[in-house]
Amino acid sequence: MGPKDRSVDGPSPIDTAGERSLTFCNRQGERGSKMLEATAAGIVITGREHEGLCRDLGGRTFVLVDDPRLAFARVLDRYFSVSWPAGISDDARVSEDAIIGKEVHIGPFCAVGRDVIIGDGSRLEGSVTVHDGVTIGRNVIIRAGAVIGTDGFGFNRNEAGALEKFPQVGGVVIEDDVEIGSNVCVARGTMADTRIGRGTKIDNLVQVAHNVQIGEDGLITSMVWLGGSVRIGDRCWLSPMVSVLNGVCIGDDVTVAMGSSVIRDVPSGQFVAGNPARPTIRKE
Repeated sequence: MGPKDRSVDGPSPIDTAGERSLTFCNRQGERGSKMLEATAAGIVITGREHEGLCRDLGGRTFVLVDDPRLAFARVLDRYFSVSWPAGISDDARVSEDAIIGKEVHIGPFCAVGRDVIIGDGSRLEGSVTVHDGVTIGRNVIIRAGAVIGTDGFGFNRNEAGALEKFPQVGGVVIEDDVEIGSNVCVARGTMADTRIGRGTKIDNLVQVAHNVQIGEDGLITSMVWLGGSVRIGDRCWLSPMVSVLNGVCIGDDVTVAMGSSVIRDVPSGQFVAGNPARPTIRKE
C-alpha cells in the first residue's frame, strides 16, 4: 500500500526510523495506531487490521501481513543479516579425527575434539569447546564460550565416605537447526547421549546436565538449569531462571513462568508457575 518503488538504507526501530528506514509495527488497537501515526519510516510492515488507517496516512509504503514480526524477521534475514565465511580459523584447534561438513564456520580459539561430527552450514563462534564424540547437525549455531560434551556431575560415596567419580561415557547429539547461546554448558550423557531436538533455541548461560532430552522447536531462555535426566517435550517455553529437578518429565507445549522450580512431572499443554511450580492456566 503506497509507493511501490521506495528504497531504504536499512532497518530501524519504529520510534527512531526515518524516511529511508524499514520498520514494523506488531501492536494492535489504539496503541498500534498511535505508533503508525507517529513513525517517519519509509516502509512499515504491519498487521492487516490497520489497513484503513494506513490508507488515510499516505505518503509512506505499508506492507500488510498476518504476522508483522515474523515477516520483518524474514526480510532482515534475507537482506540484512551478517554473513559468516566458511572455514576454520588459524587460531582454532580441530582434531584430525573430526568430520567437518560443507560451509562450516569455526571461529578463533575454538577446540574441537576427537570423533566430533559437525554438519553442513553450522557455525561455531569464538572460544567454543566441543569435546570428544559430540555430534552436531546441520545449520547449528553455537555462540562464543559454549562448552559441549563436558563430563556430567556424577559421584558416589565409597565405604570411607570419600567421593568417587561415576564415569560419563555417553555423548551429546545436537540436531539440525539448533541455536545455543554464549556460555551454555551441555554435559555428555552418563551412558546414553544427552540430546537437543531439531530447531530448539537455547539462550545464554544455561546448564544442561547429563542425560537431558530436549524435544523439537523449544525455547530455553537465559539462566535455566536442567538437572540430570530431565525430559522436555516439543515446543516448550522455559522462561528465565527456571530450574527443573533431576528426572522430571515435561510434556509437549508447556510454558514455565520466570523463576519457577519444577519438582514434579508436568503434563502436556500446561502453564505452570511458582516454587514449587503449579498449574495456573491450561493452554488451548
